[in-house]
Amino acid sequence: MSRSKTSRSISAHICWLLILMAISGVGDARQAVKPWAWTSASARFDAWDKDSGKGEVLIDRDHVVATFLGSDGAVAYRFNGHRTGDDVSGVLEVSDTDLDRISVKGTYKKIVWKGPSGGREVLLLEGGTILIGITREIDNPK
Repeated sequence: MSRSKTSRSISAHICWLLILMAISGVGDARQAVKPWAWTSASARFDAWDKDSGKGEVLIDRDHVVATFLGSDGAVAYRFNGHRTGDDVSGVLEVSDTDLDRISVKGTYKKIVWKGPSGGREVLLLEGGTILIGITREIDNPK
């Protein structure tokens, strides 16, 4: 990818993140933001490579944007996709590989426990030779 296309791609991701943050109310001081944690498994030759780290996910009614950071803090994956109900599909950009971009699909679930104890958000993505799950605990929705 050329430098100008990469710059435009990064700029587009930043714009989407800012728009989604404004729409979803991210940064509201009344609600503590809980961290996302991810794990992945990808097929390599005759074995599976596993990786994990922290991430950032922004979800609204129709879009999902996610950045997956490796244990060294560098971006391992970026996801930009669309959401229809619980179904998610889009493109996963893979860092440090010859794959570059992978079409993926998956599901998003918000699970609320009984009582006042909160719940969990889970995003699961699959694309041929890669599986990724990212999750976080949530406070009980009001």
